[in-house]
Amino acid sequence: AWPHDAAATGKDGGEPLAYQYRKLGLKMMPKHASSPDGGNSLAASVMEMLELMKEGRFKVFNTCSMWLEEFRIYHRKDGKIVERKDDLLDASRYAMMMRRHARVETNRRMVDAQPPGSYDPLSVLN
Repeated sequence: AWPHDAAATGKDGGEPLAYQYRKLGLKMMPKHASSPDGGNSLAASVMEMLELMKEGRFKVFNTCSMWLEEFRIYHRKDGKIVERKDDLLDASRYAMMMRRHARVETNRRMVDAQPPGSYDPLSVLN
């Protein structure tokens, strides 16, 4: 999954980043990351990610210290999300947005470590 701006021509007028990556052999989805309705709203995807975390359906290992640091400093200013030092969160959001295209092994049994509703996404910040 990749961001929509990777399809744009670079500031130097060169080839789009997505094209360069494909040329180098990187496996990429055919289209940029988007929600099922085709949108790519930052605020909507952040809220969806937070909701999934609250429901225990998106979890982050406590050993992912760089991700957790980005999560700690993520904030809004004047009602808008401040996009600064958020590369790992962005990558996670793109993956989350495109999870509808994921393939799941059907012969593998998934077992939840915690009952639904018992996961507190903010507990890792304490």
